[in-house]
Amino acid sequence: MIDKKIKTAGSEVDSVNVQIGPQFLNLFSQQLYSSPNKAFEELISNSWDADAENVYVGIPEKLNSPDSQIWILDDGISMDIGGFKDLWSVAKSKKRNPDYQAKRKPIGKFGVGKLATYLLANELTYVCKAPDGKIRAITMDYRDIDREENREKLHIEALPLAVREVTLADVKEMLSPDEGRDAVIELLSKDVPAIVKADYFDEFGGAKNEPSKREKTWTLAILSDLKAAGQDIKSGWIKRLLRTSLPLGDSIRISVNDEVIVPKKVDTRVLEEWIIGKDYDFESIQVNGEPVAVTHHKTPYPHIKIEGIGELTGTVRLFGDKISGGKSDDLESSNGFIVNVLGRNILPEDPYFGLTNLNHSTWASFRAAVKANYLDGKISVDREGVATSRELAVTREILMRFFNTARNAAKKSVEDSWPSQGDAIAGKMGERMPFQPLERLVDDYLASSDQIPDFIDTGNIGDAATFRKMWREQIIGSPEKLVRNTVMSEMGPSEKLVRYDVARQEIVINKSHPFSIEYSDSPEQLRMLQDSALVEFLTDTYMLDSGLPEDRLAEISDYRDRMLRLVATLRRRTAPQIVKLLSEVTDHVKGFEVIVGDALDYLGFVVERLGQTGKPEGVASAIVSRENDQEKQDYKLTYDAKSSVHGKASAGNVGVSGLARHKKDYDADFALVVAPSFATGALEKECLTSKVTPMTAETLGRLVSLTLRQGPLDLRKIKPLFELYSPQETSDWVSTFEQTLSQGTLLTIGVILEALDRVVSTNPKLPDIIHASQIAERCREILKNDEFPHKRNIVAAMQGLQLIVPSVISANTNGDVYLLTTPKKIAEALQIQLDAIPAKYQKGPLTLALGK
Repeated sequence: MIDKKIKTAGSEVDSVNVQIGPQFLNLFSQQLYSSPNKAFEELISNSWDADAENVYVGIPEKLNSPDSQIWILDDGISMDIGGFKDLWSVAKSKKRNPDYQAKRKPIGKFGVGKLATYLLANELTYVCKAPDGKIRAITMDYRDIDREENREKLHIEALPLAVREVTLADVKEMLSPDEGRDAVIELLSKDVPAIVKADYFDEFGGAKNEPSKREKTWTLAILSDLKAAGQDIKSGWIKRLLRTSLPLGDSIRISVNDEVIVPKKVDTRVLEEWIIGKDYDFESIQVNGEPVAVTHHKTPYPHIKIEGIGELTGTVRLFGDKISGGKSDDLESSNGFIVNVLGRNILPEDPYFGLTNLNHSTWASFRAAVKANYLDGKISVDREGVATSRELAVTREILMRFFNTARNAAKKSVEDSWPSQGDAIAGKMGERMPFQPLERLVDDYLASSDQIPDFIDTGNIGDAATFRKMWREQIIGSPEKLVRNTVMSEMGPSEKLVRYDVARQEIVINKSHPFSIEYSDSPEQLRMLQDSALVEFLTDTYMLDSGLPEDRLAEISDYRDRMLRLVATLRRRTAPQIVKLLSEVTDHVKGFEVIVGDALDYLGFVVERLGQTGKPEGVASAIVSRENDQEKQDYKLTYDAKSSVHGKASAGNVGVSGLARHKKDYDADFALVVAPSFATGALEKECLTSKVTPMTAETLGRLVSLTLRQGPLDLRKIKPLFELYSPQETSDWVSTFEQTLSQGTLLTIGVILEALDRVVSTNPKLPDIIHASQIAERCREILKNDEFPHKRNIVAAMQGLQLIVPSVISANTNGDVYLLTTPKKIAEALQIQLDAIPAKYQKGPLTLALGK
């Protein structure tokens, strides 16, 4: 077994006593290192501190085998027996002592870095070739410390670790044959040969960190019997970690699984670059009201000196496109502040470095890589935090100065890129619009498996990789191809106003959206609708491309959609107005046609108004959401309005056969005709034969008035109404339907208004949003009923109130209620509307009938 050889190979020549307890190990490993990758980073930092010039890392593809091992080999200052004793003297490090041999200033200073391996493996073995030429090995088996009797101890009785002299043949037996054993032995036999130097772009600047002269020494660290965290390590993540969090510089070369690791230079076009020490000229900054002097120097290397603190070096760049990680496989480098201390990036999880209120559009294309070694004394033990201090405050103030300079440059670049008025007039619209964010956004999503925003439609692109290749070759850089057309299409009333069809490169406006319906009556309105939709879409792409989080954009988009629907609703008549007009305009041909369409629209149908010779007055579609595995329940009806100055509508002036033909021509399920009243006899027979539903204006008005009590009606429940073929049957059906609804527990408008007042009175400032659950709780208090109403009852009630007074209240199906004025003003607005309802439609006190 490999694990036996790794502990016993060679001959014992000495021992090292260890007294670390399990509690100590837990404190300085699991609680200090946020992930296996961060723990692994400590081993590379040790190589830096040892003045290594070449570091080889081996991470097998499969780490769940009992014999799996991870190894790190470097050619730095190694350890003899005394070195091993210092190694396991925990919380004590000689790296910062003046007589320490390394020329580089070390990263480690607490002597606990090696304990990070406790998180990764049960066994840690060091094999070292010291300056005396001897090869020695020592193995720590953490299980010997972690025994039951030691579990609660910080320190244990002395545990001896054998120090063994070994040969390369012994080392070979210690290594797993599946983990590149022969390659390791070859490297050792050559005393760790130099790695071929790769191109290295040092964006941090500063003095060069030259290693000490090599003495043919080396250290091989082997992690064996891996724990779950060690088995979770991925070579790809380690490579990325070394490129981003540990860009140590060109004085050390690192190879992971035979791949030389260098920070990946961003290939994106640079708009502007500033070298710290050369390209800034501010002479001081203000920190806590006090000036701090800053001087700029170009030699011996570009840097600035901060009075009383130290040097700062680095590079600040503003890119032409965003570099914020993105979804594209081309983006590995990140934006933000990358602050390096002694070769290691600190606070890698916080690219803002504690700063706030940074402009999103600039931030996504901004990168400041700075070296601030003076922060070394303020770094926490895990090196993932910086203590609050004057040094930290000064650094943040300078970083903000860098960002503001870049923001001004970005603003100027955007202004310069927009066409002048003359250019805009002279060119075609598609050639003059700023479509670059759309280009990048689609390219990013085609390269990823992430969920695509709802305003981007990729449903018809086929194979994403093939389409992306075409997109890059034919679309990007050709703005006239990005938006080939703007079209109107039925997407359903619940869908948002606009989306982009990637396959066809078309802006698609939802013809069924209430805002579209309200603003597409004339060519001028339609042109304005198309322009507004284009601006809305391009603004969304810009916000997302600028780095605005997708969930935040979704919130903004949902809010805007609610506002569009609200504006469209405010343009329409309210239920009391419709009910009143249905009884008042029956003798006006055009007016009666319009109000019948308004009534159907108000009930929730999507109404397409026609009214031309040989056509129905309109087509009303019920778009019903499908539940679970139910079949589609949408239905459609044609409708006609027959006004009358004198008498009743008869078979002669209704033209039932023509109405039946309309139903067939428009592939409708039903045909409806509305009139002030109908003659009996022949008309009823024709309606039955041709399957045409006759309904009086009063019956339709009663149906609309039900929304005042019930809220929005379920269009599935009123579908049977259109399968009746006499005026009396339709009237009786509405009466029965009304009685069914009234059998539920009643929640009066007065109770709801009192509940709203109680919610608002607890907050002197009117809340922007009140949730239905809050209103339900207050209603239960008022009614002294623990069972009623529930949130769902309040949601239906608030949507009912919105139908009556949309100008002062708005609600959605999620339970969010928006009060646009005080409860008192809402009550006044309600009273005005309710007073307008004709007496024949008022049956008892107006309440909202909501079943349990």
